[in-house]
Amino acid sequence: MLFTILRSIIRQARRQPLYLALNVLGLGLGMGGCLVLTLQVRYEYNFNATIPDAAHILRLDSHLMFPGSVPQEYADVPFIAFPFLRADFPQIADATRYETEDYQLHNGDRSISADDAMVDPSFFNVIALPLEHGNPRSALSRPDAIILSANTAQALFGTADVLGRTLTTDHEGHHSSQTVTGVLARAAGPVTIAPDAITPFPSDEMQKPQFTRWGSSSGNIFLRVRNEADRTAIARNLTRFVIDHASGTANDDSSEGVHPERRFVLSLVSLRETHFSDLHVVAGDDATDRSVVNILALIGVLALLLAVLNAINLATTHNVLTLMLGDFLRPVLLACVMAAFPALFVMLSWLSGFHQRIALSWLDFAAVVLVTLLIAALTVLGQTLRLARAEPARALRAE
Repeated sequence: MLFTILRSIIRQARRQPLYLALNVLGLGLGMGGCLVLTLQVRYEYNFNATIPDAAHILRLDSHLMFPGSVPQEYADVPFIAFPFLRADFPQIADATRYETEDYQLHNGDRSISADDAMVDPSFFNVIALPLEHGNPRSALSRPDAIILSANTAQALFGTADVLGRTLTTDHEGHHSSQTVTGVLARAAGPVTIAPDAITPFPSDEMQKPQFTRWGSSSGNIFLRVRNEADRTAIARNLTRFVIDHASGTANDDSSEGVHPERRFVLSLVSLRETHFSDLHVVAGDDATDRSVVNILALIGVLALLLAVLNAINLATTHNVLTLMLGDFLRPVLLACVMAAFPALFVMLSWLSGFHQRIALSWLDFAAVVLVTLLIAALTVLGQTLRLARAEPARALRAE
């Protein structure tokens, strides 16, 4: 049967090459456009999806409200709140502070600038980033530990297998010798937490104002909860938490004043939400407007719809008898298969320019082909039903 269909296509190509070329080109462009936009939409919606249990990893955000100004949300929070959280909220399974700073890393004559994340030893219990080398349970147990990303290890040592190697770090003029205790695996998908290096908080860092005053902040606090009910319970009591711990006298520089809840509020956002919710958050992650992503998805569907309708229109012009459902779907399917190859080439070329990218699967092409066949079937079915309901006598009288 396949040989017969292929022979029919070859015969049709000889008789009407322009007709076949327009069908294949139109469907190819529609499928390629739909695939490009589908992968872009999937990329945006998959941020942090590869981090285990990302929906139950919550970032504590702060909201500052001043008279005469619009309330503003910040991803940074005062670290002074950290020790009180576990005591006040038994729903928290674990927590960590997270502050990024610019570090200079040196290994002999090799030096690079790195985005270093200073964290608590509990970091991997909260955000379980996979390690290519090393044990996450013990990687941050020593004060001179440093965990490198695979790219940073390659740049400094020429290899990613660097456990036990030492390097020198320079942070704000403080030089120290650090031992590599782990190497982060390359992210399997787009993530908002991708530091070049991870180190425990240095002792001198803990003396800074963000650790001792409610009015100073420079980093994030991440919490891990077990379920949505725990998140709801914590969120419901954050105002009471602020009143209990941030209250002080009007002249107390370490507090938020007599009524802290009037100017300072805390909220929770999960890692699966930050890529969209941080669009209007100060010091948040690089964010994307969800409505723009949804519009791209709609444009992709419309591009495919127009390509299919164009193919059907050409087929209708060619021969109205081919509007029968079964006869039409076979050439549409074959046209999709032929158009998939140039679409695949364009997609692979486009994706090769991105460091973090969504893997291109045959399921993406299969989904587009199925949608194409569905649109074609519905369109042809509608045309067939319209012709079946036509009254020949009325048509003749109109003539």
